[in-house]
Amino acid sequence: LYALGTTTSPMPHPTGSVFQIDFDPIDHRLEIATVSGARRSFPLEPRPVADFYATVVGLLDDLGAPTAIWPMPVEIPGAVLPFSEDRVHASYDADAVRRFWLALVEIERVLKVFRSGFVGKASPIHLFWGGLDLAHTRFSGRTAPKHPGGAPNCGPHVMWEAYSHEVSSCGFWPGGEVLP
Repeated sequence: LYALGTTTSPMPHPTGSVFQIDFDPIDHRLEIATVSGARRSFPLEPRPVADFYATVVGLLDDLGAPTAIWPMPVEIPGAVLPFSEDRVHASYDADAVRRFWLALVEIERVLKVFRSGFVGKASPIHLFWGGLDLAHTRFSGRTAPKHPGGAPNCGPHVMWEAYSHEVSSCGFWPGGEVLP
């Protein structure tokens, strides 16, 4: 998170460039910027997921940072359409997005207070884009048993790497069962 939304933070690209993607829930824009100062952005508004995906991939290409993005939603049970084909989901509720982001800001504040007393190795507070969960992780340094995998549309190798060593995570996840 940052003061104006969420960010990937700077990511190196094989071309030698560095870019980042910022999601702005205040002005409702997605911006992609490179360290050379090149920028591209577009408004966040109702549009099919396929159009959103094509726009992001096109802007990355235009900025000289072509990037292969895994085409399936991860951590979403029942997701069956690749992004490039999803014309079903096309809503964008600007007010709900802003309120959700403000909730994440407060949750991050609480997690930072919780994290501050730990003197061992710990992660920064991080947002997992698949399920939009905000988490803080502490590491013991000890090897863990092989993770069984099982996250929807996420290969087991991802989970094996992520959980190769013992961790203790806490955070906030907006999903779950809908209760009557």
